[in-house]
Amino acid sequence: MRDTYVTVTCQAESEELCLNELFKLGCKLRFDRRLDHGVMLICTDLPFPEFSELVRSSRLIFLRHIAPVDVTQERDGDGFSTLPTELDALAARLDPTAAFGVQLRKCNVDAETAHSLRRRITEHLERYGFRHDTRRPQQVVSVYCTEDRLLIGLSRTFENLSDWGGGMRMYAYREDTISRAEFKLLEAIERFALELPVNGAALDLGAAPGGWSKVLLERGMRVLAVDPAELSPTLSSNPNLTHFKGLAQDLPMANGRTFDLLTNDMRMDTRESVEITNSMSRYLCDGGLAIVTFKLPKKGITAIVNKGLRLLEESFTLLHAKQLFHNRSEITVVAVKGKPLTVGSGEA
Repeated sequence: MRDTYVTVTCQAESEELCLNELFKLGCKLRFDRRLDHGVMLICTDLPFPEFSELVRSSRLIFLRHIAPVDVTQERDGDGFSTLPTELDALAARLDPTAAFGVQLRKCNVDAETAHSLRRRITEHLERYGFRHDTRRPQQVVSVYCTEDRLLIGLSRTFENLSDWGGGMRMYAYREDTISRAEFKLLEAIERFALELPVNGAALDLGAAPGGWSKVLLERGMRVLAVDPAELSPTLSSNPNLTHFKGLAQDLPMANGRTFDLLTNDMRMDTRESVEITNSMSRYLCDGGLAIVTFKLPKKGITAIVNKGLRLLEESFTLLHAKQLFHNRSEITVVAVKGKPLTVGSGEA
């Protein structure tokens, strides 16, 4: 059986953590090379669909995206002149009933060259009658472009772990964007297919300047924001927002008051943050979700994460733990109070 080459993507500072997780999968695996910051090429003895299934069932935290490498195209004097021949072979494997997309990532290649290559590949495959869909493709032609070669592969979209090339989910800054932290919560909701209760109540710990509260308010929730610091003035007139300007530990709570969702993006030691989350779980209704970020230290990350997850399990059932694209030195954890609920098919 021929070896399968796969590009793997993670946060740049998490490469070692990502590889350590991969090498614990139990399959034959070899590191081939580092392509760029947070992008590596590995080799496995499993066909890509089987490797993807193993990865998806293993609930890895630091791996963000994978893509097969079926073809390696060297740059020549005419700039990948034999590409059409390689694409013809790839077209023979495309499913004519499923829309395709082209996801191209690049390293040390100018934007014009990358755009031209993407268009060239797309138009070539469209000549065969295949339907191109940039928003919701069911199959993906993944292309990684360097100064001297192309790495090209074909897979089903779900096999790559993320619908977005490299797992890089982009959100546009708007005039009313309060902080980049909003994107972390937006990505978690989308990636894990979380359904937030409309007209539900949310307890937002470490809320300032209010990015997460804003996202929850936009989804029709009533929010109690807890933080000693001020919230953005843009939120001050929202009737569904209450700001307790103090510490979570000092929060006065009316008897019997409960919340449907607890969020915690506090900048503090993971253990302390989880202990506060556990203590506040008594105000969360059974089946309520908790979305928590674990801030990572510079050393001993694996031990800290494992300890934090075990501690959180004292009050919750874990659903997801992942370093998302919009996380930096942190991971996002989603848990449910009581028995797990069906929250969608998002990857763990």
